[in-house]
Amino acid sequence: MKNTIVITKIILIYLISISASIAQENQGERQKNGEIIEDGIYFIVAPVTKQRLFSVEEVGNVKMTDPQNNQNQQWAFKHIIDNIYTIQNIKTKGFLEVPHATCEDQQSVKTWMSGSEAHQRWEVSVKNNQFVLKPTHCLERAMDRNFGAIDADAIIFEFGNGDNENQYWNITPINQPIAGTIVLHPNPAKEIVNITGLTFEPTPVKLVDNLGKIVVQKIMDRNNNRLNISLVERGIYHLITGKEEITPLVKI
Repeated sequence: MKNTIVITKIILIYLISISASIAQENQGERQKNGEIIEDGIYFIVAPVTKQRLFSVEEVGNVKMTDPQNNQNQQWAFKHIIDNIYTIQNIKTKGFLEVPHATCEDQQSVKTWMSGSEAHQRWEVSVKNNQFVLKPTHCLERAMDRNFGAIDADAIIFEFGNGDNENQYWNITPINQPIAGTIVLHPNPAKEIVNITGLTFEPTPVKLVDNLGKIVVQKIMDRNNNRLNISLVERGIYHLITGKEEITPLVKI
């Protein structure tokens, strides 16, 4: 019975993931001759870590953080013309901008009280169902997750030939279903796997095989999120958190 429950949850998560993928694809391909994104409220999400862009203050830096149920992670996209948008934080009301209209690598992206100037507007394009955001005063650069790190600051960096995965984003409607907030990286993993999406509260974490047998078990939290799997045999496993959220893991 326990194994059946685990397998059923895995199937449900797979179906939700497929639904989200289809919605993202439709959004990227829609209205090729018009607006890429409809006016509305979205999460700006890192495709690999699933962390979201957030803002704490009306005027200040923006950075990545784990998914949470608050408006600091929600952004209002408003189309101006030719797939150029203002992007405004719902909680702080600050507009996404490149301060002082700087056009240099490593310049921080921040928010400001208005969105009327070129450095406060963003050209949105799509490639392989993921989005690129370029400040309209500096179209040779794109918004970037600094080194792709966890909790990275948002910066601008040269776009070049478009091979920097840290400059690609998922722009997800806030009412779109997602498979979950727990993300494992690297995945596949060999010795250590980092778990993104844990809270500050101690959480029981279990790694189980396809038969539901527990192979690793540990109490973890956001500050203690590294799981040692060096003694685990190669294969496909599933990580289960205290909320019974199941995330696949491949051990190599």
